[in-house]
Parts: sequence; structure tokens; C-alpha cells
Amino acid sequence: MRLDDAKALGKVLAGFRQVRELNLESAGLGTETTKEIADGLMRAKQLEILKLKNNPGMASKVSAIIYNLAFSPKIRYIDISEMN
Repeated sequence: MRLDDAKALGKVLAGFRQVRELNLESAGLGTETTKEIADGLMRAKQLEILKLKNNPGMASKVSAIIYNLAFSPKIRYIDISEMN
């Protein structure tokens, strides 16, 4: 995922707080893209499902996303498998 794409996604998540499911499987996330998405997720109050599966090398970089999910009171499922 390119940084511009991640910034756009972060803005969508911040603006459309009704997003219930976000699937970023095999998205090719990087450090900067992860931060942009994490910032948007902090405002996505209705998010219930987040799939980050199959983003190799991201296990140590998703901490910002996981931390910001504390602001999403409805989260019930996070898939972070296959991220080593």
C-alpha cells in the first residue's frame, strides 16, 4: 500500500465513523502507512472487525493500530495471523 493510499484511507475512517469492517489482508503495509491507518482507526467508533492477516514483517509494526483500537468500543474481532 502506498503512503497516499493510506492517508486517504485514514481520512475515510476518520470521516465515516460508521465503518464496521476493515479488511487489510495482504495490503503490504509499511511503517508510515500503518501510522496513517492507526490515526483514522482512533475515530472509527463503530469498527467491529479488523483483518490484517498476511502482512509479512508487520508483527512489530501494528502496535499503533492495536493501541488505537482501544478507542473503538465495539471491536470484537482482530485477525493478525501470518504476520511474522
